[in-house]
Amino acid sequence: MLSTWVGTIEDLQALQQLAITTYTDTFGEYYTPGELKEYLDDTYGSAKLQGEFAEPFSKPLLAFDDNKLAGFLRLRKNQIVEKHVGADNLEIHQLYVHRNYHGAGVSMLLMEEAVKYAVEQGYSMIWLSVWEHNTRAQRFYSKCDFEVFDKYNYMAGNEPQVDLLMKRKL
Repeated sequence: MLSTWVGTIEDLQALQQLAITTYTDTFGEYYTPGELKEYLDDTYGSAKLQGEFAEPFSKPLLAFDDNKLAGFLRLRKNQIVEKHVGADNLEIHQLYVHRNYHGAGVSMLLMEEAVKYAVEQGYSMIWLSVWEHNTRAQRFYSKCDFEVFDKYNYMAGNEPQVDLLMKRKL
C-alpha cells in the first residue's frame, strides 16, 4: 500500500540511495563512468543533501510501498524564475521514482501531495525543470497541467544540456 510523508534527516541515506539509483537508471548512459561518478558525488553527496534538507523552504516528500522507499519529491524556494512567474512560486526540485514503481501511481501521488502543500501554503504557482530529452517525464508533467514557459542551459559533465522550465498555476 502506497503512502507519503514528509522526510526527515533520518531518511537521508535511503533518499540518497534512491536518488543515485534512479538517476543512474535514467541518465547513466549519457555519461562516461568518470563523469557519472563525479556528478553523483557532487549532486547526491551526504553534505550536499544535508544542506538541501536544511534550506528554509525545503520539503522532501517521500512515497513508500509498505516500508520500502518507492519515490521522493523535493519542494523548495528558488528565485531563478521570478521574472517569469512572480515571487509567489514553489519549485519541484526533484521527482524521482524507482523503476520498479513506474506506472504504479507513485509519481501522481507525490505530485498531488506537492500541489496540495503548495496550495495550503498560499503559493500561486508551482514549477519545475525537466531535461529536454526526458520525454516520459514531460508527458507526465503535461498530464499534470504543467506547460513549458522557458529553457535553461547548463553543463552536465563536459556536455551542454537544456532543461525545459514548466509551470502550473494553482
